[in-house]
Amino acid sequence: MQTHRTDEAGNPAGGDSAGIGFMIRWQDGPVAHENPRDIPSGGPGGRNGAFLIEVLEVCEDRLEFYQQGRFECQENAEALAELRACIRALNSRLERRKLSGTLGTHQGT
Repeated sequence: MQTHRTDEAGNPAGGDSAGIGFMIRWQDGPVAHENPRDIPSGGPGGRNGAFLIEVLEVCEDRLEFYQQGRFECQENAEALAELRACIRALNSRLERRKLSGTLGTHQGT
C-alpha cells in the first residue's frame, strides 16, 4: 500500500508506505533545523515521520548484516554500493540546501 499526499501548493505532505512486515509514515512538511534527523519523531521542530534517507540507511544496515554472514554475495555487494550512492546523493542535497538557506523550506529542490 502506498499513499503519497501533497498540500494545496503541490508540495509533498507525507504519506504512508506499507507491506508485509513494515509500515512507514513519511515526514509531512519541512523541518527547520540544522540537523533535522536529530529531532526525534513527535519532538519539537515538526518531526512527524520518516525521512527517505533513514529508510535507505536501514536497508544498508540489513545488507551489511547479510554480507557479514553466510549470505554474502556479489549481488548484495552491488546493492550496497548503489544504496550508498543514493545515501551520498541525499546527504549532498542536504548540505547544499543548508548552504543555500533553503533547508527546512519548500523553496527550491
